[in-house]
Amino acid sequence: MVPLSMHSICHQNDNYTKNSTYERNLDNALLTLPTTDSGLGFFNISVGQGTDRVHSYALCRGDIKHDLCHRCVIDAINNIREDSQIQKVRVFYQPECWLTYFDKRLPSYVYIVGSSTITAPEPNIFEVAVRSLLGELFKEAANGGSLRKFAIGKTAGPSSLTIYGFAQCTPYLTKEQCIKCLKNEIPKFLEFAPRASFKKIDGIFYGVPCNFGYNISPLSTMLM
Repeated sequence: MVPLSMHSICHQNDNYTKNSTYERNLDNALLTLPTTDSGLGFFNISVGQGTDRVHSYALCRGDIKHDLCHRCVIDAINNIREDSQIQKVRVFYQPECWLTYFDKRLPSYVYIVGSSTITAPEPNIFEVAVRSLLGELFKEAANGGSLRKFAIGKTAGPSSLTIYGFAQCTPYLTKEQCIKCLKNEIPKFLEFAPRASFKKIDGIFYGVPCNFGYNISPLSTMLM
C-alpha cells in the first residue's frame, strides 16, 4: 500500500485565541474523546455552547484491532497537544485512523490521496476488476449499521493477481449518504493523486467522512 504516515491538515482562515473558552473546550474534548469508543472504533464528543462549541470525531479503519485503534487515536491527540497550531478546524490522518475537531460543521474538503507509480499487468482488465470490487465494497459498507460502516474484500485480477480492497464511512452517515460520499471520492482520487489510475497496482483515498483503498497485497489479516 502507498505509505502514509501522520498527516495534519488545517483550515487557515479561522483561528482561536490562546487561553480562550474555545481552547478550554478543545482541551476537554480531546481529553474525553478516547473514552467515547463505540466499541467498533468510532469516537465522538461535543463540548461547550454557541460559537465556543467544539466537536471532535475519530474513526479507526474497521479491521484494526482495539489496542492499535486506541493507540492511533492517542497518538493523534498527542500530536495536537505538542504543536502550536490554533486553527479551529483540523484533521489528522494515519493509515489506521483519522481524527478531526471543528467548530461548525464536519470538514469534507480535506483528504489524503496516494497511488502507486507501477502499472498493473493487463491494465485495462485490472481496472475493470478494481472498479467492480470497489463498487461491491461501497454497497456493503453503506449497508452497515449505525455503529460501523466498513467493508473489506478481494477479487481475482489478471495474471493470477488477487486484488484486495476496503471501503468505510463514518457510521452516522445514512446508507444513501455513505454510498454518495464514496462514489464522489473516485473522481477526486483520479484528479488529485499524481498519476493516479485504477490501472496502478494500488491506491488509497483518506477523506472525511469516507475512504477507500485497494492493493495487490492483503490489506488485513482478515483476508489472509
